Amino acid sequence: MVICNFVKFKYQVTPAEQQCLDEIPNNIYAILINPLYKDYIESFYEWFGYNANLYNFIYKYKYFKIYRGAYSSLNLLSDTMKTMGTNKNYQLTLSNPQVLNFWNYVYDFTHPKYKLTSIYESFLEDGKIKVVPRTV
Repeated sequence: MVICNFVKFKYQVTPAEQQCLDEIPNNIYAILINPLYKDYIESFYEWFGYNANLYNFIYKYKYFKIYRGAYSSLNLLSDTMKTMGTNKNYQLTLSNPQVLNFWNYVYDFTHPKYKLTSIYESFLEDGKIKVVPRTV
């Protein structure tokens, strides 16, 4: 089961629209953390919105809250998607566990299988990323 917030605005938002963007997911999350609905917390997703490279993707809201401000992870994902669109042989080498962990909770909802597959898993399966140990 997927509960997904698709409420986004394509252009510059008004203060009232910004309030909706903040309150809708926060209110859904507040309901789902109630012990009565805790079984559904892992089913709550949010759409990235009108981002040209992430248009077909949703993310698990609970983990986005943990990685709030994960803009470097998002920018890298967006840039990677853009590059892969023009260069089918592109392979990204990654060592940052924070980026990889966040990508585990990003899903392409336009290619459903039996279950949602994270973008990280898809990249690994397709040989699009190479994970190397982080050096200290």
